[in-house]
Amino acid sequence: MKSHLKRRVFFKRLRKRIPPIFIFLCIWVSLFLVNGAKLFSQDGWKLGLGNSNTQYMFLNSKGQPLTFLKQGSGNSIFISAEKTLLDSSIMLGQTTERAVFFLNHPFLLKFLTHTTYEMGLNFNQYNAVGDIQKITMNYQTSYLGFFVGGGPYVYLTKGIYLSIKGILSLQKISQGTQQLNNQYVDLMQEKEFNRIMYFVGYSGTLTKKLTNGLSLFVQAQQSRSYNLRTEGEENLNFSALNFSFGLKIGK
Repeated sequence: MKSHLKRRVFFKRLRKRIPPIFIFLCIWVSLFLVNGAKLFSQDGWKLGLGNSNTQYMFLNSKGQPLTFLKQGSGNSIFISAEKTLLDSSIMLGQTTERAVFFLNHPFLLKFLTHTTYEMGLNFNQYNAVGDIQKITMNYQTSYLGFFVGGGPYVYLTKGIYLSIKGILSLQKISQGTQQLNNQYVDLMQEKEFNRIMYFVGYSGTLTKKLTNGLSLFVQAQQSRSYNLRTEGEENLNFSALNFSFGLKIGK
């Protein structure tokens, strides 16, 4: 029994000490190392629709967490452009200095041809519900933003590939209200909400090629805002789990 408890404590400490970015980089390297030589063009435009499940992380002026709010859900939409870092097809049959360099460095060539980057615009609703002393509370907010991401992809089978990305996003509130019983408060005037929110996260996407130039994808994304607290002031961050699906138009 004691040894079991010691193992649990050890793994809890290990998770805290290993940065999430290090874990992501390990997955990145592993995927492209085990991936075969087959390439699947990633260039194209993506349109996704989905749902965001959000947990509000409130800290009061003393730095204590407020736990009366429960997880809420809202809509999410994004449009983005995705592209591989290096398209090896443009070097086929060429004898340029660049082509010869990559042919002489197959490890680097494989890494770049199996890594994609993505840039786009997103819309997210971060909502929450709760009650305190029998007073019901309902938060409804909408945020607009810009995001960038990058990571490896691996071809699976029958036109299906898996991609994993690290995500960085900047978002600003476009609309927000707080309902206290039958009263409403405009959150656009609240400092905790009306500021640029910095999100960091990761996503996993499965894409199925339907026809030449058209693909269907499903995606799961976990992200969290990281806004530092000022001593003596309240602070708010979001933790959001997003599920979406959509179409990709490209090569």
